[in-house]
Amino acid sequence: AEIPYAFVTKEVACCFFSQGNEKAFSRKLLKAEKTGKPVSMESATDAQLSFVRQTDIMRGENVLALLPGTDKSDEVVVITAHYDHLGIRDSMICRGADDDGSGTTAVMELAKVFSEAAREGRKPRRSILFMTFSGEEKGLLGSKYYVRHPVIPLENTIADLNIDMIGRTDEKHDSMGVREYVYIIGSDKLSTELHEINEVNNNSYTNMRLDYTFNRPEDPNRYYYRSDHYNFAKHRIPVIFYFNGSHADYHKPTDT
Repeated sequence: AEIPYAFVTKEVACCFFSQGNEKAFSRKLLKAEKTGKPVSMESATDAQLSFVRQTDIMRGENVLALLPGTDKSDEVVVITAHYDHLGIRDSMICRGADDDGSGTTAVMELAKVFSEAAREGRKPRRSILFMTFSGEEKGLLGSKYYVRHPVIPLENTIADLNIDMIGRTDEKHDSMGVREYVYIIGSDKLSTELHEINEVNNNSYTNMRLDYTFNRPEDPNRYYYRSDHYNFAKHRIPVIFYFNGSHADYHKPTDT
């Protein structure tokens, strides 16, 4: 079970240290704000919190297709996207064409191309697992379930290539007249080799502009933590997140 927690305001927190400890508390608070890391100190004040737990049951299904490899078929590369969206909000249908109909389409197209190549005798050496997740919008639930119940052992999972929102360009690249680009997130965080493979193949074949803006640790959007690849990364599986950026229709009925 998850440990209950609560956020309190700075004013409430100060009340815990009102017994002559205000200055010590202020110093701790300043350190936390400067470093971005938690700090602790004792408080002589008692506090009582009451929690009411509410559990909602949701049913979703991940969709999987496995293309067996040749001499390294026990190892697998996973290609993923999420097919769920927000449903109906305020009587309006949120269709999610870009988020993430675009990624779902990409996974299906890749499955089609690799399957056609396999029928022509050009199979990949490693197996490829094509997978679309449910429940991403509810907290990465589909990918969280999969890494707890993998069809291929996680120790045999080489990488996850996750695709989320590649259906249109963002304002930054529109203003530069650039359409052939993609944001790369996470490629160098767990594997320099995966990062280099992506770079080399892009330079050799696709020649897209690879934008690493959102890959910086200090980026406030924290996209690395916000899509399904992150559940693989938590298990030390190298990942790449392919993303084309946000826009005014993000999470709105106008994402058509």
